[in-house]
Formats: sequence, C-alpha cells, structure tokens
Amino acid sequence: MKTLRRYLVKEVLSSTLLVLCALLMLFLVIELANELGDAQSRLGTLKTLLIGVANIPANSYLLLPVAALLGSLFALSQLSANSEYTVMRASGASVWQIILPLASVGICLAVVGFLIAEFAVPAAETLAQRARAYAGVGKAQSQAQRFKSGFWFREGKTFINIGNVMPDKSLADVRIFTFDTEGRLIDLTRAQSAVHLDDESWKLTNVSKMRFAPERITSESAPQVSWKTALTPNVMNVLQLQPDRLTASALWEYTNHLQRNNQKSNRFEAALWGKILYPLACVVLIILALPFSQVSRRAGGVGLRVFVGILLGLVFIILNRLFSFLGLLYDWPPALASLLPYAMYLTLTIVMIYRVEKR
Repeated sequence: MKTLRRYLVKEVLSSTLLVLCALLMLFLVIELANELGDAQSRLGTLKTLLIGVANIPANSYLLLPVAALLGSLFALSQLSANSEYTVMRASGASVWQIILPLASVGICLAVVGFLIAEFAVPAAETLAQRARAYAGVGKAQSQAQRFKSGFWFREGKTFINIGNVMPDKSLADVRIFTFDTEGRLIDLTRAQSAVHLDDESWKLTNVSKMRFAPERITSESAPQVSWKTALTPNVMNVLQLQPDRLTASALWEYTNHLQRNNQKSNRFEAALWGKILYPLACVVLIILALPFSQVSRRAGGVGLRVFVGILLGLVFIILNRLFSFLGLLYDWPPALASLLPYAMYLTLTIVMIYRVEKR
C-alpha cells in the first residue's frame, strides 16, 4: 500500500504542478501583452516584466485550487483509462485507501497556498506598487483613497485622518482630532508625515497643534513629536492592498481594531475566513476529481466527464465569491457564509463517490 500511495501522490502532484506552471505562464503573457499594448502606460519593458513577475504569487494562490482540480482530473483519468485504477481496486485497495493519499496532496497544497498568501503575496504586491510609484503610474494617492480627504480611523474619542499611505508604509498629511465626552473638539494636531518606530510609536514631523478651550484658542508647533496609537503598519497595509491580498495576521489585527472601536468589520472578517479556508479548496476539489475520472476508454464519455468536473470546479470558485458577497449583503455571520460552499461540495463529493462505488 505504501507503493500505491507514493504512486498516487507522485502522479497527482506532478500533474498539478505542471498545470499550475502552464496557467501561470498564460496569465503572465496576458498581463504583459495588456500592459505593453496600453499606449497610456508609462512603464518600460523591464518594469512591466517586474510587475508581472511580482503578480505570480497572487496568481499562484488564486489558481492553486483550479490547478489541483485539473491536475488530479488528468492524472486520475489517465489511471482509469489505462485500467490502472481497476487493478488497484482488484488488488484490494478500498476507496478510502485511494482518497487518503489524494487528501494528503490537497492538504500539502493547502499549506503551501496559505504560506504563499501569508508571506509572498503582500511582499510581492508592495514591490509592484513601488515599481508603479517610481514610474509615475498608480501613485499612492490613487492607490489608497476611500474619501477625497483620505482615510479615517476612530480610537475612542479620537478621530484620525491620514491623507496618504506611501509605499514604504510612512504616512503623509496626518490630522488627529480629539473630542471630550460631550463631543466638543479639544485639540487638533497636524503633521506633514509620520514614520513608525521600533517602540510601537510613530514619529510625527513638522507638527502643529491647536488647543480649543472655552475662553481661548492656543497653538504650538514642533519639528518632531512622538505619537502613541493602536494603529500599526499591518493596519496601514489594509489601506494599500486589497483584502484578498492581505496577510491573515493583518486582517485579524485590523478586524480587532474595528471591533474595539464599535465599527463594522464584516468585510474584513469575511476576507479573513476566506483567507483561512480558500486553500482547503484544494482538498475538496482533488477528492471531487475521483468520481469524475472513473471511466474507461471503451465506456466513452471521458471528455464529457472531465469537462463536467472542470465546470463544477469553476462553479465552486464562483460560489465561493458569491456567498461572500451575499453574506455581506444580508449580514450573515462571515464564518457561515465562507463555510457554505465547502459544505455543499463536500456533501456532493461524498454522494457521488457513494453512487460510483455502489455501481
């Protein structure tokens, strides 16, 4: 059985990696063609290639479940068409002894996908943003604007306005409004820029501060001021990157920040659950390939079955996004909205395997 497990793992894993490489090359060529064909683009060939390469980790994370489905369908269909699957079953291998090696491949791919999303994607996205910024395309001001006035945070009675988050995670045009318990403005602090320090504080530069008292208004200025706040560079990453390209730790930190300040966090909770669960799609889709691949050349319909299996995999990806949006629209618990597609497909996989085995 060890030989059988190693053989299954080798065939499925090699096919999956081959399909993933082919899809990544296809996406890279399409991105380069679109960018180089854009007459308005100011990026040179070298920077365009750098940005295309920097997108490979994000594309790998996105395409990994699809590659797992296509690779496993190809490998298992070949085994079935060559009667190798029939020989395995005739030799005494149960369906679970075949499913477990497939699930182990899916789990390994899921771990790799999570590590790519947690470490490689944010670093590569930051690199791509810097390349665009230095080329004069997609500067930070246009990358990370939610309002014309910039980004707004709340910490208790303090409201923070950040005009820009730069590619190096420094802040520009910072304004800090402090209110009392009755909602009156106590003071307003303005800073030209802010840089995060190792002691969990920010260094504000070119600072001016106005204090509003009932009898008078006073002002003062300083070249540098230390600023203690719960905002961290991880939270700032949320402003620059799309939620699906953030690390799970950054999403967790920003979600907690919103909840501490009684603000809605459903969008980022949904992104967090999606970040945790999405790699597990590799496990579900690899096992789903098993009932679709159990055909012989004499029975016919191999191409149709493979096509239906691919279609179901694509529908899974669409349902994953759809339930995420529906959860936000109808205010469902983020965990429930994220788990529903996996529960549906896992049930479908079990039913299909049972029907195939019953025949």
